[in-house]
Amino acid sequence: MKKPLSIIYILLIFFSYINCASGQWSNISYLTNYNLRSVFFNNILTGFSVGDSGTVIKTINGGSSWSLVSVPSNKNFKSVFFTDPQNGYIAGDNGIILKTTNGGTSWNLKQSGTSLNLNSIYFINNLNGFAVGDKGIIIKTTDSGDSWLEIPSPTVYILNVVSFSKYDNNTGIAAGVNGTILKTTDGGNSWSIKNSNTSYALNGLDFLNDSIVYISGNNGTILKTNNGGENWSALVHYTNENLNGIRCFENGKCFVVGNNGLIIRSVNDLIWTTQNPVSSEMINLIFMLNADTYFAAGNKGLVLKTLNGGGTNGVKEIEIKNKKFIVYPNPAKNILNIKIAEGYNYQDFLTIKISDINGQKIYSEIVNCSNGLSFSINLNNFSKGFYFIQFKTPEYIEIQKVIVE
Repeated sequence: MKKPLSIIYILLIFFSYINCASGQWSNISYLTNYNLRSVFFNNILTGFSVGDSGTVIKTINGGSSWSLVSVPSNKNFKSVFFTDPQNGYIAGDNGIILKTTNGGTSWNLKQSGTSLNLNSIYFINNLNGFAVGDKGIIIKTTDSGDSWLEIPSPTVYILNVVSFSKYDNNTGIAAGVNGTILKTTDGGNSWSIKNSNTSYALNGLDFLNDSIVYISGNNGTILKTNNGGENWSALVHYTNENLNGIRCFENGKCFVVGNNGLIIRSVNDLIWTTQNPVSSEMINLIFMLNADTYFAAGNKGLVLKTLNGGGTNGVKEIEIKNKKFIVYPNPAKNILNIKIAEGYNYQDFLTIKISDINGQKIYSEIVNCSNGLSFSINLNNFSKGFYFIQFKTPEYIEIQKVIVE
């Protein structure tokens, strides 16, 4: 079987630095000093965050105030999930699973059938849920978490996160260390390994729709699939920070959180921005309530909130190095010239695509580079503004910014 080729997106991208004194993100919890690993809100008012040493905190006023919740365990909690305002679940170390049926007022222990650490819990409906964790453990419930059954796993690597398509309950993905990606198409009864083309730990994932899924991981890793998880490509690598959680909205907007208070977001795959840090603490997970309202949980009791999608402001441009294709002049007026960079020996077909600032395709051409590349594009029908030009080979994707004057 032919090994899948690694595809790397290299972009000329924008970073936004927010200088507004009003603050687009705010810290809304100072109740505990324990690390918080997960956060979940049922609505704009009621939410929970869980973390180390049996920590569970609850708010009923959108985070203006929090209270500690008593639970029958002091294990480290890794994940919290609610199927409705009354029924919720917590998973954590040593196979711990807790369940509430009264909106988090009280919690009861459930037998998970494993003593392995459980790092993520997800329910596809009120009855059916999954938890994943160390040594590739996958467990499933079909009775609202009252009992759990271990599902055969094709990996022994730690699984950090599991999620399912919001539109197809049969399709789910789990991800973990050593670049491990698993996929199910039968509602979690069986799982298969997919090639991630990376060996970095993968920590967060989110379905944008049935086809498009994003994964975040260590060393600045952001992966994307356009075919439901069959094949994965790496988006631009512009930070060495570990990225721990990712959430995407249907309009293509994604937030990613990570070490040292890092929060980044995308308008689309071409434009990624960084948000002004509220804290230097590690952020472990981000939760999306709607397009504008997000909550994030982190170390030392950190809980963050934004009601305006994090806000926007000025732009700082970052130049990439080692481009394989040279575009000139840039800015351009009538003609845009393209050539292969010195030292890059490519003699196959090349797809050239130009998109506008909104990601709308404006131009596309397939060029034979068997005798090198010396190519020009007529810009007379292009409006003035910013564009993105994509160069795609069978094993590589590079995207640069072009200005048409």
